[in-house]
Amino acid sequence: MDLSTLWRLQLNGNRISNLTSGLFHKLDSLQILDLSNNILRSIEAGTFDANVKLQALRLDSNGLTSIEELFTGLSNLMWLNVSTNAIVNFDYILLPVSLR
Repeated sequence: MDLSTLWRLQLNGNRISNLTSGLFHKLDSLQILDLSNNILRSIEAGTFDANVKLQALRLDSNGLTSIEELFTGLSNLMWLNVSTNAIVNFDYILLPVSLR
């Protein structure tokens, strides 16, 4: 199945606990990704590196403790929700400048 033109993916509420790098690497047209309301504890650095067209990302309502090194290279990301997590250290330097 060719998913190279998939632009929106909703995986909310699926009890996903972790994401590894390369997971979304064939989804190069992905613009909207919803991973909210899962049980995410960790997301490996580089997981979203191939998704340069990503504009909106929902990671809210999970159990994330860190978001470091997740958004490098996402220069088109305009909307990000990381609320209702367990993030220990938050620094605006971790966010892409494209966020509105």
